[in-house]
Amino acid sequence: MEKNEILNSDWAVRRNAAGNPNTPVDTLVELSKDSECDVRRSAAGNPNTPVDTLVELSKDSDWAVRRNAAGNPNTPVDTLVELSKDSHWAVRCSAAGNPNTPVDTLVELSKDSDWAVRRNAAGNPNTPVDTLVELSKDSDWAVRRNAAGNPNTPVDTLVELSKDSDWAVRRNAAGNPNTPVDTLVELSKDSHCDVRRSAAGNPNTPGYTPSDEEFIITETYVVIKGTNHLWYKHNYPNVAPFYTCGCFCGSREQLISRIYSIDNLSIDPAVRMRILNVLDRKFEEIFGR
Repeated sequence: MEKNEILNSDWAVRRNAAGNPNTPVDTLVELSKDSECDVRRSAAGNPNTPVDTLVELSKDSDWAVRRNAAGNPNTPVDTLVELSKDSHWAVRCSAAGNPNTPVDTLVELSKDSDWAVRRNAAGNPNTPVDTLVELSKDSDWAVRRNAAGNPNTPVDTLVELSKDSDWAVRRNAAGNPNTPVDTLVELSKDSHCDVRRSAAGNPNTPGYTPSDEEFIITETYVVIKGTNHLWYKHNYPNVAPFYTCGCFCGSREQLISRIYSIDNLSIDPAVRMRILNVLDRKFEEIFGR
């Protein structure tokens, strides 16, 4: 669409054009002055909106326009500092989540009276370590949850968060690449399945590494080591591939139905499914079936 065609269209068309990353800059500038706040909101969130236009949008009377400007990666630092002091919590919240917000401003936002602002500060990769430690003790679980997922949260703090009363905090600690191995082992036994799943997906959790060195390949089977057993997939002419694992022997469907009971119960089923999927991929590569 041509510039004049967009500007003279229905407000919903103008709104969508204002949010489109392919809309030309001069058109975005015009849309940023639109009488409809929804159009200006979209322009404020567009990563291609010029810096000087974002500065103007940061002063908009509509809080949602200012919120989007506060979250835009191209909004200049001094403007982000001003937006961090905005009277509306959602604007401050957006500034707290912007990776370009200065460290000293993030420290101030970490003390905000609104939990959502502190939550975003806790998840910001630039929030300093000592501030993350303080946020890890926040009374609101969502703040602690984000601190538990922040890759800069110190190891000893992650260990404490792994014992949190809220399962979502423990889940994020289980997925953090810096959580120590012994803590991941404990989290793999957590009572909540989402915590165990997160631990199972953490590459530092002991179990297995899907590398070629762990496969044993013969003319009739492929084996992969995982958890406490060797997992076999057998290949015989005129017979559907079947599996053995520990005392189990049967089809893939039977294995999946029993995968919760195979091996010791402290190992999450997601780990076993991961082993099975890697075994299947290698089997297909070798035997083509």
